[in-house]
Amino acid sequence: MVNDDGTEGLLARMSAWHDGDGAAYELAVALGVLPPDAFAEHKWVFWAANPFGDGLR
Repeated sequence: MVNDDGTEGLLARMSAWHDGDGAAYELAVALGVLPPDAFAEHKWVFWAANPFGDGLR
């Protein structure tokens, strides 16, 4: 599914997820709090104890 602005929706981006960190990242992208296609730059959010990452999990 493509949104009105041409971006993929959460359902489409989650169709091939394999782990919880990836799912949490896609949720953060859908909410607009992290940029798309930049998981490697933001993986610390999910691999370290912090309120933001904990809230997404």
